[in-house]
Amino acid sequence: MNKKHDLRNRFIWTFFLLLIVLIGQDITIPGIDPTVASEQLSKVDFIQFVSMTTGGQTAIPAILTLGMRPFMTQMIIWQVVTALDLDVVKQWSQKKTGVIQRFVTLFFAMLQGFEMVYFIRNAFLPNDPWHLGINLNVIIAWLVLVAGSMFMTWLGDFNGMHGIGSAIALIMPSIIAGIPNALRTGIGTAITTRYELTPDHIVIALLVALIFIAVIYYLYQAEMRLPVERPLIPSAYSTSYLPMRLLTAGAMPFMFSSSLFMLPRLLVNQTVGPTDAFQRWVSVWFSFQSWQGIIMYAIVVILLGFAFGYLNIQPANVAKSMKESGNYFLNVMPGDDTERFLTGHFARLSFVGNLILALIGVGPLILGRYVDGAANFSVLFSNLFILITLMDTIIQQVRALRTKDHYSIL
Repeated sequence: MNKKHDLRNRFIWTFFLLLIVLIGQDITIPGIDPTVASEQLSKVDFIQFVSMTTGGQTAIPAILTLGMRPFMTQMIIWQVVTALDLDVVKQWSQKKTGVIQRFVTLFFAMLQGFEMVYFIRNAFLPNDPWHLGINLNVIIAWLVLVAGSMFMTWLGDFNGMHGIGSAIALIMPSIIAGIPNALRTGIGTAITTRYELTPDHIVIALLVALIFIAVIYYLYQAEMRLPVERPLIPSAYSTSYLPMRLLTAGAMPFMFSSSLFMLPRLLVNQTVGPTDAFQRWVSVWFSFQSWQGIIMYAIVVILLGFAFGYLNIQPANVAKSMKESGNYFLNVMPGDDTERFLTGHFARLSFVGNLILALIGVGPLILGRYVDGAANFSVLFSNLFILITLMDTIIQQVRALRTKDHYSIL
């Protein structure tokens, strides 16, 4: 294929795949009352948050409702496994690794499909042709959700090979589509303040969003460069370095922080509210509208920032790789000293970066206690940050494809 058409074809493929995703998220799963199902899901804040940031859709239960959530859960698990640097895992072939990852994705698709079926259990129409006390619509819906999730994973893989932005690009429509409603009414019952989208409010939101994008994109590009000595590679005309981003975790904390924060609220009676001391404690400490909850949410964001940042950097694996290749930092011994050197820099850099992430998440919540509607900007900022990281990945890929065309075989 002609190189000059490669970039155009990749954008066409991604557009086509995104269209399939949008259509799939508009086809209701069979055997349910959509109105009742939508009402049931609107009460589950955990599902509302996690679906918005993982490519799901909860307006109505559809065949692609789970989105990329099973795939992204598998991806995180696999990052943890990789960070453990297990010899048995490193001996697996690429084909075997891919098969295992698919089975792990299937496991989470089955688990999360069951979770979705449970939350809409009151919406299923009766279907028991053999009078066995088993509603076949429940089983059919579960199978459809699992199959849809695996199909979504396949679309992601296909986009990674033939499109732009890798598999994660497919979550962009749900994030963009969820911004107006989240800004207007909050999310479920978690953030309930209203920000009416009047012309003046829209202008204010756009100006705030543009300023936020400019500042966060600048911070996202900020990095520390650690000079690396490479004795086996001639470097008379260049300096080698190991980059370490200020925001080491990227936007991953915001993909899961809100849903993880709201998870304990499932222990609270969803019909009449808290009924005992423990449920009242959960309602206060895991609420976006209380000082205790705001502090707890900041802690969740910071902890996730450290966790995802460590998985992205993996100081132990980097130190081992540098030792095996003969590379080193000046005045730092290879091996354990290098690992401690990298871990120290990561800890200091990540501490500052995670404070910035916490400010992004809780700043609007604090302001929202004094200004009506300001709390909803927490969701806006989180989603914009995720979009910034996704767009940065796409920009880097486009640059690489364009640069590739300037090389010729001698």
